[in-house]
Amino acid sequence: MAFKNRRSIVASMLAISFLLKLSVYFNGLQFSTYENVTIFANLFVLMTGVFFGIRLFKSNQKEATSFFDDFKAGMRVASIYALLISVFFYVYYSYIDSSYFDIRIQTQIESMQNLDQIDKDNAREMLDLIYSPYIWSTSSLLGYLFLGSFYSAIIAFLVRKFSGFRHD
Repeated sequence: MAFKNRRSIVASMLAISFLLKLSVYFNGLQFSTYENVTIFANLFVLMTGVFFGIRLFKSNQKEATSFFDDFKAGMRVASIYALLISVFFYVYYSYIDSSYFDIRIQTQIESMQNLDQIDKDNAREMLDLIYSPYIWSTSSLLGYLFLGSFYSAIIAFLVRKFSGFRHD
């Protein structure tokens, strides 16, 4: 697959992530292991996108590139993806699957069998704070940025070691 620019890479990444998340929702599999599969699939999509971003950058350069230049190329893709996927998560949990967090909170409270009512009320308040679209999308943004920088550093290092990506 040949990408022409960074936008096409990010658009492909987002399309895959949207399709995975929405397919889990429309099949009613939000609270199953398939939801975990989509989380790991999104991490794989992020890693693959960073790779293609670095590859595109290196193929467009006439001269050898530095590690930092390769890292920045990967981070450009990762940061755009992280920002847009976190906006999607906010919209998804606010409007598409708005009962997701209510169900999740209720399940957590029901699992707290040995707490009295006052403790359950306090737990409910804390869980309402933690399980909200805003917190979830913000933590997703930070997590994807962190993992994007990690993937970008590792992939930038690895592609410098393989002769197919170097300008010698």
